[in-house]
Amino acid sequence: MSGERCALNLAGEGVSKDAATRGDIVLDPSLHAPTDRIDATLRVLGGEKKPIGQWTPVRLHHAAAEVGAHLVLFADQPVDPGSGAFVQLVLERTIAAAVGERFILRHPSNQRTIGGGRFLDLRAPARKRRTPERLDQLAACALEDPAEGLATLLVRAPYFVDFSAFARDRALADGEREQLARELALVQIAAPVGVIVVSELTSKRLDESLLAKLAAFHADNPDLPGIGMERLRLQLEPRLPTPAFTAHLRGLAQSHAVALDGAWVRLPQHSVSLTSADEHLWMRIRPLLAGDGRFRPPRVREVAGFVSAPEADVRRLMKVIARMGKVDEVAHDHFFLRETVAEMAAIMLDLPSAAPDGQSTAAQLRDRLDNGRKVAIQVLEFFDRHGVTLRRGDRRRMNKHRLDLFRMPTDADHSPLGREAFPVGRPDFKSGRGREPVSGGFDSHSLPP
Repeated sequence: MSGERCALNLAGEGVSKDAATRGDIVLDPSLHAPTDRIDATLRVLGGEKKPIGQWTPVRLHHAAAEVGAHLVLFADQPVDPGSGAFVQLVLERTIAAAVGERFILRHPSNQRTIGGGRFLDLRAPARKRRTPERLDQLAACALEDPAEGLATLLVRAPYFVDFSAFARDRALADGEREQLARELALVQIAAPVGVIVVSELTSKRLDESLLAKLAAFHADNPDLPGIGMERLRLQLEPRLPTPAFTAHLRGLAQSHAVALDGAWVRLPQHSVSLTSADEHLWMRIRPLLAGDGRFRPPRVREVAGFVSAPEADVRRLMKVIARMGKVDEVAHDHFFLRETVAEMAAIMLDLPSAAPDGQSTAAQLRDRLDNGRKVAIQVLEFFDRHGVTLRRGDRRRMNKHRLDLFRMPTDADHSPLGREAFPVGRPDFKSGRGREPVSGGFDSHSLPP
């Protein structure tokens, strides 16, 4: 009960007198999510002599913890004595907290109390915190009932919530979380790093829009095998995080609503076929691009000579085959089989494993492909253009978020970066005394293919 006390005996390796300090909290590992940036409500005491301005230094008192902080105001005007406002608390170090808990702000000298309030969002964004969309989210977060707050968030942009982070930051028990899901009839999408939820209406609207986008794309591009996953994601509302969208697509594919071909998404009934003459020519060309010579395939002019066909016809056919996703034009008139490109991407991913800086060079790729430097450079420049590799001088590192351009992405390929508010936050927030807070949010760092 509030106001009572208890004793806790701590024992084990590494536990010493200095292991615990004032303000530390004992909690379940699943709730271990300290933060150093919090959006909150603030009420300034009427006895304050002057308004509270932007970036005012304060001392935050929460439970037994005391930490220095600065105030970020969302309005252009200071907060007058006796009035309240939404604010962001930028802390000097991380603390453990839960949504809804109260705090007190004191003057940096600790000689007087300035005001107090209640925590609203433990995963507050560092940017775009004053947009109308963000202020709408804060108004929903200010609702004390979790069910009412979650229901309100789901009808406001971005129309989805990281349910794992939502429940964790409110310290909801498993039973409370399940009851909330039933009460609101939540549609849950199990992504690699948590569970994203949307309302039934939003889920229906998303699927209808997705199928309509696919139908329109096929009508406009009958010779293409489908649309890229990332390009499709960026055209839809709500715009789900990449891992959640990939998981949702897989669910639709299992129900045969869509079909997935590598990085392409299409309607199940859509297919691209060659004429009998083109199919016959392709069957003669394909072996030239495969086998032991797959890393150094002949160019269009050489292929035309091998199959005794006009160079223009071979070039046209290879362009069509490329649009079907069977080959990639790595350089002008130099086509590689799609599976060969995927194999080269896997090699590029493996190259930096032995390097201390996690980067690779053109010479390393040349040796692994047993090919000339010119072709190795062309391959690397192809990966550069698609964002699969990031060049720094003569060295490159892999961008795993772009590997799904050449193969189906795996859970390990999605490593969320960036910092966003809890509607798109991560449930694996790790921190504590002497540690740094982890970022929240999903960010593919990629452009549509």
